[in-house]
Amino acid sequence: MPKGGRIPPAVSREREQRAWALVLDGVPQVEIAAQLEVTPQAISKLLQRVERRAVAEMDADVRRRKLRQHARLEHVYREAMTAWKRSQEPRRKSRRKSGGRRGEILTDEATTNAGAPGLLMAALDALQAQRKLWGLDAPRQLQVEAVPPRRPLEQLSDAQLAQRVEENLGLLLAEDASNAAETTTLAMVQESRRTELLILRERVKREG
Repeated sequence: MPKGGRIPPAVSREREQRAWALVLDGVPQVEIAAQLEVTPQAISKLLQRVERRAVAEMDADVRRRKLRQHARLEHVYREAMTAWKRSQEPRRKSRRKSGGRRGEILTDEATTNAGAPGLLMAALDALQAQRKLWGLDAPRQLQVEAVPPRRPLEQLSDAQLAQRVEENLGLLLAEDASNAAETTTLAMVQESRRTELLILRERVKREG
């Protein structure tokens, strides 16, 4: 080992390759440490470095593949939309009609076209595939709040309990007043209707 305890990069990388090959063969870390003549703690750190690099390389490869797939889907979307717009263009037809003495007359007619819906569906499918590729439609995680205690009043102080009682009494009084007002209004409406009926009945009697 060189001075200062630092291992040359070439030696460290060769040791990592040997350790990783032994891991793939199913050799326990203790035996790997014995074969490489290092401590198990050193093997553990070594394998962590190898795994971090492998994960980073896999992530980069996945991103590259996603970008390539995204570009292909974008091409499909553009082609479908271009064909969709083209399918909406008016169709022109040329007809020859007999013009009597003037001979044949060439007429040019244009008919409207609603477009091919299959092309629009192809564009929508491409967009949906892009959303799925980037996980835009993944379900959102719901935050579950803690269930409140069954007896929340037990955690209140005496002052808080007294304030809660006053608030509830105020609500009850306000509700009673509102109910009384509604009852009075209903009674007034009923009395008014009763009076109108009596007046109508007396009028009918007089006219009869």
